[in-house]
Amino acid sequence: MRTDTDPLQRAAVPPEPEPPSAPTLPLLSLAGDGADLLGPLLDVAAARGLVRLVLDVRSDRFEALGFPNPQRGRLPSRLLRTGAEGAGSGQRLLAHLQRLAGLGTGRPQQPQTASFRYEVGGETRDFELVVVPTLRGLQAAIELCPLGVCARSLDSLGFEAGDLARVRALLGAERGLVALVGQPGNGKTTVYRALVHEAAAAGRRTVSVERSVQNWSDEVVVIRPPELDTLPHELWVDAALRLGPAVAGFDDLPGRAACARAVRGAAEGTLVLYSLALPDVPSAARYLDELPLRAGLVPAALQGVIAVRLVREVCPDCRQEVALPIELSAAVATCLEGTDTEGAWCQGLGCPACRHTGTRGLRPLFEVSALEQHERERLLAPGGDLASALAAARGDTIRAQAVRLAARGEIPVRELHRVL
Repeated sequence: MRTDTDPLQRAAVPPEPEPPSAPTLPLLSLAGDGADLLGPLLDVAAARGLVRLVLDVRSDRFEALGFPNPQRGRLPSRLLRTGAEGAGSGQRLLAHLQRLAGLGTGRPQQPQTASFRYEVGGETRDFELVVVPTLRGLQAAIELCPLGVCARSLDSLGFEAGDLARVRALLGAERGLVALVGQPGNGKTTVYRALVHEAAAAGRRTVSVERSVQNWSDEVVVIRPPELDTLPHELWVDAALRLGPAVAGFDDLPGRAACARAVRGAAEGTLVLYSLALPDVPSAARYLDELPLRAGLVPAALQGVIAVRLVREVCPDCRQEVALPIELSAAVATCLEGTDTEGAWCQGLGCPACRHTGTRGLRPLFEVSALEQHERERLLAPGGDLASALAAARGDTIRAQAVRLAARGEIPVRELHRVL
């Protein structure tokens, strides 16, 4: 789970100069039960036009960082930092946030995510909260959702022109299943919301079942199951489909039964957008093949698969060229379709500009497989293989894109260990 609740908002664009330092809240405001601190923090965030707050609470300190815009390479502004004397107030603030969002208080075993409402500047606004346990304490990210803004446009996500055309062709289908896959923390939900937003903007009646609710337009009917982790997820899929939408979206509903019900809905005439926590297109093919459905239903319903992956970009201030590790040579040569593995391979050594991580910024990579009608018909014939059909129907692979970026020195070599 990510602490950056919208990682694709740090897509690849040149960094801007850092604005003047943000005002620091007085230590006097740390007294109270946590509610006394939340208001001033959100007021400062609204006044500065921040889009994200990150709270870092440890036993020996409490720090609040603000992100002034979604641009890549922008480092956060420190709004507040205290020593051990403020750690208790930070813990009370986190507990207050957890109560506002309907989460259990205390240190969670797994990352928590939810949304809450709070009045800022006389207006009630929606915020998304992610609480993540760390080795040294707890981190919480608060996503400030501006009024009337719920999703980014597809054009702003970083799709290549060919992939963007394939995605829009998938959204233009009258019915069928569009699967969206990506590992947690790689921007899958951001892409999901962009797809739902585009479908609704086209005038199609749209229903979205999701874990957290932000400001959607009136054209989107949102269902937020109150007991998402205890009731059978297929019940919520069925409830959404019974509303008779032209487009039904389901974000991160685990379980094969729920996915199988969504596939049946897609075959019955609804365009279904379904996100799955899977790493790539081949794993999506295996997952769909194993659903408890009659033979031929998945090929008949499936329109395509969209995969998303985030890679870290190397810090330009401490970038240093290195040799390609021998263990990566074979995989790199395969992706480059040859035996030549020469390139400007590099690593970041770490510096104050990147907080000694060697990387600065994230870049989204996409892989889109769009099946044509004749390809689905071939899948219905004996011997049809879904994985092979999706592989043949996809554009550039995420692996090949990552290798080319590394060969140009834009991402560090160690990112290839994660991707290949």
